[in-house]
Amino acid sequence: MQRSAVFWTCLLATFVAEAAGPDAGKPEVTPVVFDSASGLGVGWSDLGWAPRKIDRGAPISLKLSGRGGWIAGAESPLEAFGELRLRLRVPAALLGAVVVRLDNSRGENLPEVPLPDVAAGPDGWSEVSISFAQLDPRGLPFNRLELRAFKDVPDDPFLIDVLAFSGKPAPRPQPMTPTRVAAPLPPPLKPGRTTKIRIDCTAPVRPISPLIYGIGSTGAPSEEYLYRLGITARRWGGLVSSRYNWALGNAWNTGFDGFFRNTNLLHGSTVAYERFLEESTAHGVQSALTVPILGWVAKDSKSFSFPVSQFGQQQYADANGAGNGLDRRGGKIVPGTPTNTSVAAPPEFIARWVAAIRAKDRGGPRSVREYILDNEPMLWNVNHRDVHPKPLSYDELLERSIAYGAAIRQVDPEAIIAGPAEWGWFSFFDSAVNEWGTGDHSDRRAHGNVPLLAWYLRRMREYQERKGVHILDLVDVHFFPQARDMGPDAHGHYTSAGAALRIRSTRALWDPTYLDESWIKDRVRLIPRLREWIKENNPGLGISIGAYNFGGEDHISGGLAVAEALGRFGMLGIDSAFYWKAPPQDSAAAMAFRAYRDYDGQGSRFPELSIPSRSSDKQLSVFTARDEHRSRIVTVLLNLDPQVDVGAELELAGCPATGSVRAFSYRGITSDFTQLATTPGRAGAVLPRYSMTVIEFLSAQTARSQKKTR
Repeated sequence: MQRSAVFWTCLLATFVAEAAGPDAGKPEVTPVVFDSASGLGVGWSDLGWAPRKIDRGAPISLKLSGRGGWIAGAESPLEAFGELRLRLRVPAALLGAVVVRLDNSRGENLPEVPLPDVAAGPDGWSEVSISFAQLDPRGLPFNRLELRAFKDVPDDPFLIDVLAFSGKPAPRPQPMTPTRVAAPLPPPLKPGRTTKIRIDCTAPVRPISPLIYGIGSTGAPSEEYLYRLGITARRWGGLVSSRYNWALGNAWNTGFDGFFRNTNLLHGSTVAYERFLEESTAHGVQSALTVPILGWVAKDSKSFSFPVSQFGQQQYADANGAGNGLDRRGGKIVPGTPTNTSVAAPPEFIARWVAAIRAKDRGGPRSVREYILDNEPMLWNVNHRDVHPKPLSYDELLERSIAYGAAIRQVDPEAIIAGPAEWGWFSFFDSAVNEWGTGDHSDRRAHGNVPLLAWYLRRMREYQERKGVHILDLVDVHFFPQARDMGPDAHGHYTSAGAALRIRSTRALWDPTYLDESWIKDRVRLIPRLREWIKENNPGLGISIGAYNFGGEDHISGGLAVAEALGRFGMLGIDSAFYWKAPPQDSAAAMAFRAYRDYDGQGSRFPELSIPSRSSDKQLSVFTARDEHRSRIVTVLLNLDPQVDVGAELELAGCPATGSVRAFSYRGITSDFTQLATTPGRAGAVLPRYSMTVIEFLSAQTARSQKKTR
């Protein structure tokens, strides 16, 4: 095969520069990920997952059907490149169907970038480059490279001849600061229609829990910008948390997603969970800690469950010989003993962890606000089948929840305990004993044909009445819309239909009339349904949405979906909620948090008492709150119409006389909220199409007081 001289010159220059750099003492990872002449580069490993052939002297051959992909992992983090260069042979059927993404072990979100469509040369090979301004706009360190098909494609082989990084990045803009001034005032808009909004200050208020503005985490420290967003809580969780060994400090198991390998969270002597809790406390942020109730945790940071040397060739395997536990036809391989990777973790083991945490608090502020009973247990037989191959039943879920919950309660009587942290729709109604979608409800029928979650809540109440031990405080569930076709198209653009579907999907949280537009095809009405089950089976429990995400974080539709969810969580009295994992810096999803936590760039926040507000415009969502002194009212208005600017006229019924009004708007065009012009004595604004707008009213007395202090 012939390659262009320019291509090879760039790769060679990069390799020499990196090899001679100041980081020579670190584990060597070359910028050449793969070259068909020499195979995988030094420091790079094959992490799976699609059927593939990776041999020295031949290009990588991938089969990406079934939305497959391939991950290359580096032994140590890399950063500060200018572009990713690829030499490929792409079948016509795969053009516009493949995305590229970098990743790191800190759980930070990096964007997916569509592979550019570049014409093939005379030899059938294409040379492609992707800028790091697209791949890594925040300049984060990374240790993984992923290519995958984002839609169904045929089995035609996708060939990679060369895959390498080169060059240095262009200077990046400075990150957001807490005091950044809003953009200049834009010219006024002319509304396509006008609606009246009534804000009723005479109606009863509902307290808004500050903990609805939480984010998820995989255990690594979060970035400083997240605290400037005004986050209030962090959840230590995810699939890997089910096997975290607190006694070792940094070891957990990656489960099915990572070839069932034990890995290190943090290098060095730092204990991961202690660092997590200390960072949260230092920033005044609450912590929710997922505790394993699976019964097994990682015994070290290097073992794996399905070595090819022991179990033979498997469907996928990494360069170190760790297999995915499936044979070449996709059948499940019977796992070996759990002790190959894990040690037993009975309730007493977790109780010692909780006791150690409370002892370190030493009577001071609590470092853990709530303990969560594991993560999506009805998927244990998939994600952790190496140690729990048997599908979890109604009875086992209850037994484990009670055993571990009671152990936590004994050493920390004031603890807030949440469970069962289930993954979604099927797991609310059936156990894992019945295969999803088969119509087999034998385990459910054996338990009075009562939906799993309702049965679980009732049995928890009965245990408390019988034993006098209160276990559960919060019902914890996860929410991820199941509708497809909401992602970017082949050119990286979000379609208008997909954007509208993403926004509509939020209605499954709260709207009893909404028929879910996915395989569910039912009225999910998640929060009202949970309220009913709690009232009927275990009155007095709160609700936590332990993980949620709507995708499209960098698109205005993703921001509007998050803003809608945050508004509903406050309006409906949810106790806590955790966005999974964290909104990327300056993204539309991050702006949704800022709408409630920092709309003016100077820390102004949505107040803590929700008050009724309504509009007859079905394309408009309105959320309003006031402070306890009635001196400040803030309303968040979401224009969900992608085509029409809406004029909003606000009526403040029974509210104190207004002294000043400020308005800020975000529509996904700029990286910040824009301050809008307001008219003295008039409460209103023009809401741009597909936008979030925040209007703040100060009482006359408060406005005069602020004016005197300036």
